Amino acid sequence: MFSTPDRCPYLSLPHAIVFRMGRFTSPAPERFGEFRLGAPGVLEGALGTAGFREMSVRAVPTRHRFPSLAEAMQYARGPLPLRELMARLSRAEQEQAWAEIERTLAQFVGPQGYDSPCELLIGVGTK
Repeated sequence: MFSTPDRCPYLSLPHAIVFRMGRFTSPAPERFGEFRLGAPGVLEGALGTAGFREMSVRAVPTRHRFPSLAEAMQYARGPLPLRELMARLSRAEQEQAWAEIERTLAQFVGPQGYDSPCELLIGVGTK
């Protein structure tokens, strides 16, 4: 499970761009897709609702790495939540959004390719 949008720019920056371009107001970007369980206490609440007890949620720092920006972009076009948002834009808006996403993600390209931080949440409990 992904943490909050500020801790995973590879996913959150594309979402923010599409939300802005589409002037979407609902749901809020931090409550959409990969981030819907990332806010403090939300994953614990979902585990509790599912009948788990003695729960623990830990944040685990990780990285999104790709050999190149092109490969990072190719992968970015796949996840369902972003595709759902893109489908709500016109074809011209989609092209503009992808171009802006690529320019924005380029900030994470270095000598080893694409590399951006990310934080995952690992939740466990007993039933």
